[in-house]
Amino acid sequence: MITRLAFAATLLFTGAARADQYDYLLNYPDQPTAQADPVLAPYWSAPSAVNPSGSWDQSRTFQVNVYSQAGGFPGYWIWISEPKMVNTLLTDPALVIAADRDMAAVGNPAFMLYVTPNLSQAQLDAARVSPTPLGSNYPFGNAP
Repeated sequence: MITRLAFAATLLFTGAARADQYDYLLNYPDQPTAQADPVLAPYWSAPSAVNPSGSWDQSRTFQVNVYSQAGGFPGYWIWISEPKMVNTLLTDPALVIAADRDMAAVGNPAFMLYVTPNLSQAQLDAARVSPTPLGSNYPFGNAP
C-alpha cells in the first residue's frame, strides 16, 4: 500500500505536482504607454462608469519598482504572472525578463527563460525588484 508521503514524493519528483508559473517583467516609458500596448489588453480594464480610473487585473498583474544600489531603473514596470507560457508576452518589445518560477524555487539556474539583450550582466546582477510574488525564489527579489 502506498503511503501519503510516498505518493507526495512521487508527485514531487515526477513533476506531476508542479504548479507551473511563469513570470514576465515588462518596461514602458510610462503608464499610459503600458495601458495602450495591445499585448497587455487582457490585463488592463479601461475606465468605465464602475471603474472610473481603470485598473490592472491584480490577480496576475502588478506594478513593481526595479532598482539597484546605484538608483532606480527608469520607466514604468509591470509584472505579469501566468500559469502558462504566453507567446505574445514573449515577443513583446517591452519584455525585459521571462522566468520560470518553479525552476527558481528549486534553485535551478536555468530559470531565466529570456533576458533582454539591452540589460548587461552587471545590471542584471545588481537589479532588485519589489515586490515579487510570494513563493518565488528569484535572486533579484532579495534585498541587497
